[in-house]
Amino acid sequence: MAAQLETTLRGPEAYGLARRVIEAMEEAGVWPTPLNFEIWVHYLGDPEGPLGREIKRLLAASEPFTEATADMLAAEYLPRGRLTEEIRDAGRVLDRELSSVSEAIANAHKSQAAYGQTLDKAATSIESVGDGAGLQVIV
Repeated sequence: MAAQLETTLRGPEAYGLARRVIEAMEEAGVWPTPLNFEIWVHYLGDPEGPLGREIKRLLAASEPFTEATADMLAAEYLPRGRLTEEIRDAGRVLDRELSSVSEAIANAHKSQAAYGQTLDKAATSIESVGDGAGLQVIV
């Protein structure tokens, strides 16, 4: 439905739809904010869709159409709202992966430091040994 609505909004029917949206919002007592307008455009573009059913339920229950209601509807039903949630989810996964990589790098750093200390001890031992018999003990 989103593609059909996008096509309608870029054609001659767009002005009629916009007028119907404003009239419907006024009739329902909903302020014509940009977010509310977008929600109602989608509602009137597909009144039998999930968003349409939810708005009809809200209207039937005489629930106030607040900013919180608009934010919830946008996050749940508008394409950009769902995209935002998907981006947040991807961000959480990326955070976990970066944390894992950071931990692996820290562990590698510790191993490298321990290896460096072992090499230092070996070099000191080799320098202090004067004959071949002492080197065999080190090796």
